[in-house]
Amino acid sequence: MLPIKKLKYFSVQCAVIYRHNVNNLSTDMNDIVIVEDSTADNQMLAALVRPLTSGEVVQVYTRQEGDRVIKGRSFSLAIIDLDLGPEPAEVFSKYGGFDLLSTLVQLGIPTIIVSGTSEENLPQVATALKAFDFVSKPISEPEFINKVKHALEAPHSANVGEQTWPKNLQPDPKNNPGVMWKGKPVRLSLTQYRLLK
Repeated sequence: MLPIKKLKYFSVQCAVIYRHNVNNLSTDMNDIVIVEDSTADNQMLAALVRPLTSGEVVQVYTRQEGDRVIKGRSFSLAIIDLDLGPEPAEVFSKYGGFDLLSTLVQLGIPTIIVSGTSEENLPQVATALKAFDFVSKPISEPEFINKVKHALEAPHSANVGEQTWPKNLQPDPKNNPGVMWKGKPVRLSLTQYRLLK
């Protein structure tokens, strides 16, 4: 049996360790990959996410290198530029980020798409292709940091396609985004459908 004095010291130490662990939950070993071909933007994104993780921040500057790095190790989050092509040696679609997004979704890595492209429907397309979120350039730092925090804290399934649905609710195989409620089709906006997932 421990003397009272030592027991109090032990309790205080446990409380300090517990408080430290709880306060640092969002910063525990979350490796992040950034795929951005603009050196200045890549450096800025890395500077914004470094304080949010105790893990490694891997900076990549080309689509090909991004593909190789992403397939070579696991990450808690990917931040990718949408406009990564065309490359001088190989011709890819202008939106090479979507190719990387497809790979990241298959690997179960949540992805934030960053783009300075002015096409209005890109955020909806990115979300429909299962990006975690979309950020427009020029980047609002508080908004970007908030989205990164949410992505790191959100639970992510290793089995990407699996989802448990509430009773009487199921996906509508004919209508995406859409669901069936008690066997009847219900049309949802992309935001409503995303909230379900």
